Amino acid sequence: MLTVEKLELLHSAIFENILESNSFCLSDEAITIIEEVPKSIAVVVALVKSEQPDPSWNLISLCLLHLSCLQNVCQCFSTHEIYGVQLRDKWLRSDILREALFDLVVAKPLILQNTTIATITKVVNALSTSPPVYQEWVDKICHFISTCHDDEFFSAVEIMTKVLTNGKKGDKIPINEMSTKLIHLIQKSSLLIQKDCTVVNFATYLDLLHAIFASNEIPEDTFIASSESVLLNFSNACEHSVITTKYLKVVKRILPLSTDASAGSSCVKQFAARLFSAMVAGIPKSVQHKPGEHGFGGAKKVEAKDSCSSPDVMLMVNILLKCIALTDCGNSLVPEKATICIKILLCANSKNPQQSSLENELLEFYFEQDDLLIEFLLLHLLISTSSAKTPEKPAFCGFSPHQAFLSLVQRLAFDNSILLDWLTSEETQFLLYFIKYIKYCHKTQNDLLAECKRCNATSSLNEMLLKLKKSIERLTATNLFPYSAKPLLKNIDLFLAIVKPV
Repeated sequence: MLTVEKLELLHSAIFENILESNSFCLSDEAITIIEEVPKSIAVVVALVKSEQPDPSWNLISLCLLHLSCLQNVCQCFSTHEIYGVQLRDKWLRSDILREALFDLVVAKPLILQNTTIATITKVVNALSTSPPVYQEWVDKICHFISTCHDDEFFSAVEIMTKVLTNGKKGDKIPINEMSTKLIHLIQKSSLLIQKDCTVVNFATYLDLLHAIFASNEIPEDTFIASSESVLLNFSNACEHSVITTKYLKVVKRILPLSTDASAGSSCVKQFAARLFSAMVAGIPKSVQHKPGEHGFGGAKKVEAKDSCSSPDVMLMVNILLKCIALTDCGNSLVPEKATICIKILLCANSKNPQQSSLENELLEFYFEQDDLLIEFLLLHLLISTSSAKTPEKPAFCGFSPHQAFLSLVQRLAFDNSILLDWLTSEETQFLLYFIKYIKYCHKTQNDLLAECKRCNATSSLNEMLLKLKKSIERLTATNLFPYSAKPLLKNIDLFLAIVKPV
């Protein structure tokens, strides 16, 4: 087993080279120590196991020092190719090292588990330019997780989550080799969560889903089928704010913002329909509220069990609308149920609920989150456009797309520079929303003009659009506009033709 002195010597040698030399060159003594690290770690881990569940602090410190050295060596392998060629593949392929690290993942205390998981992540990242060895490690991780007892399972799952999340950009696990193993991992996780849904386990499960969905090309139908039983338990997801945030991020990835409901797969549509039903049933339970005359939507504000953050509530509303946009809007009860849920969420999360229109309350609530605000407006427009095929239906959420847009620009004081920022930003979908809204205006000119007249906005709107057009033309003339502006300018001309001042 390596002594503390030798490990510190290795630390010093690595850091001196990093800080003082452009050409990284370790001494023969340092390389000899590196070659001894796997066996030394195995010896220390065996001692830790023999003293479970309460190893001495001296032993824990020695183990942590070994892991720190291993992380530094992996950093060398990642950044200095010569050592990758000389040592990396053979050294990091060691079964002794791999088994020792896996043993530590389920060892106590927690500091050893967390440090080991971070170390394994660095080991795998160091191998990302060596596909066969990288693949071998990922295979072994999957096998190790499958052999863990139920009470150890979610600690082990964190390894895969970290590896997938922290892998170098561009690295992909080959779908034909890994997808089946990852699907089995999701399936077992889903079964265990239904048996023991603690906050920690549920958070780990959601992190795994997010990492797998983001980093691997598993067919979405298979992914949904493997995790649907847990993801449709909306009430569980709202029991704790940390869980709610992670849950909403996963669901958002699964549900694309499709501008055409027919574009989604049948599996995604079915999931969206079931999720909508689960949210409609779960939102009133997750937010404690009482009927009353005070507060927005005819409900008296009462604190939620574990209040969500405002961005989470916005995301929840947008997901509710996504579910409608991805499915059939022909059922008149669907928009009505969604509106009730939105009112409940706003009432429970508004600091000063007032008797005001839903349109004003929503814009006020969303106003500090540009991306979620614009996503909401786009979804509202898509649903309203679909529902417009049946004129007898009331406006979705009680207000039309024209009311929504005019309320927005009035809140912006008809400032064209903000619209210009949104049109040139990659962080919002305002361009898509704006073009679709103008096309909607072309089909519903009388409704637009009536709404402009009602709120005395025709002249201000026309002036704002003219300024916006001139700003875009100036940027285009100097090649500063980020994309071809011709289609956009053509649509703005259409808009201007509709809202000419009398």
